[in-house]
Amino acid sequence: MKQLDEQQILDNWNVFINLIENTFTGQRKTTLMRLVEHFQDRMMLAPASSKEHYHSAHPGGYIEHILNVYNIAMDLYEIWKKYSDVIDYTTEEITLVTLFHDLGKMGDLTEEFYFPQDNEWRRQNMGEIYKVNDKVVNMNGADRSLYLLQHFGVQLTQNEWITIKIHEGMYEDANVQ
Repeated sequence: MKQLDEQQILDNWNVFINLIENTFTGQRKTTLMRLVEHFQDRMMLAPASSKEHYHSAHPGGYIEHILNVYNIAMDLYEIWKKYSDVIDYTTEEITLVTLFHDLGKMGDLTEEFYFPQDNEWRRQNMGEIYKVNDKVVNMNGADRSLYLLQHFGVQLTQNEWITIKIHEGMYEDANVQ
């Protein structure tokens, strides 16, 4: 299983903070920084998923994952810009949704979402490195992300709201028509 060392976790965190500092301005930047300060310890160390065969299921995996999503989205944006006549979203919107689409994986305002799996059988036979905290209110990740953003007063554009809402694609039953 992949592991990040302390320096890699810190470097990823600094890239994340610099993206916020250099992309957003005014009240939006202030509210995002307030949100990030609230979740800083969790965000820095959280995994992005619970199973070893999923993406970034290790300490620091959450920030690693969202930075990967950001980089991929910006690469795709450059390709789209080269071949499209119409672009109906901004790079600020891309940055916000890539950095905060999985915010719900932080849990709620007081409870972490993931804990290390303490059942050795589940770790060995199912690859569950983490388990979900049953104290966190049950809702899908996109809804929890949107709830947390609004709780901290982050105003979203329609593009941002829709993108976060449907980012889990075919993995979320509500997105299937």
